Amino acid sequence: MKLKRSTDLVGAAPLADAGVTVYHALNKVMHAIPPDGNIAVIGTGGLGQIAVQVLKCLTQCNILAVDADEKKIRIAERLGVKDTIHSAGKDFSGELLRLTANIGADVIFDFVGDFETPQSSIKGLRKGGVYSIIGYGGALNVPTVKLVGSEISVMGNLVGSYNDLDDIVKLYEKGKIRLNVDRFRLEEINEALEKLKSGLIDGRGVVVF
Repeated sequence: MKLKRSTDLVGAAPLADAGVTVYHALNKVMHAIPPDGNIAVIGTGGLGQIAVQVLKCLTQCNILAVDADEKKIRIAERLGVKDTIHSAGKDFSGELLRLTANIGADVIFDFVGDFETPQSSIKGLRKGGVYSIIGYGGALNVPTVKLVGSEISVMGNLVGSYNDLDDIVKLYEKGKIRLNVDRFRLEEINEALEKLKSGLIDGRGVVVF
């Protein structure tokens, strides 16, 4: 892969991890997304923000964003999602069903994978829907009768391939996606870590040598 000379390397740096992970997860389920479908993005931090932009490039679907952080909800709105849900760590499935006319989401991308998100996501899926897990830390407890009766699918994701990276870099170089990057000098590394732990980095942090 050869980057354009004009490519902002610092701005593109998170594509090699966050970007390729997102693209890999989205690409795996494109076949399950109808043209007029509803897609929910759980967690609109660094990965979720990339996901919203890529989804807007690849689909015409309604995108719903779910987050417990009001600031990240506002970022998702600026990126052009149709609706938002401020979850505040609570069960958001009822609101998700309301926003999809009680049908449920066709696909849910969970970039949190903790707290209430796994169970709420399963309850917010439509029949035949796909729950795609990218974040982790929590647990998923689903009765087998739910999986069988609703014909839902659960899919895990880990990083991606070289081809995924090549595809998302091309989108970036065409100006289709932009990453929210906080830049830090090497001597500011401790400040960067503190901001990360405190949730004060809205997208991705990059240390510049």
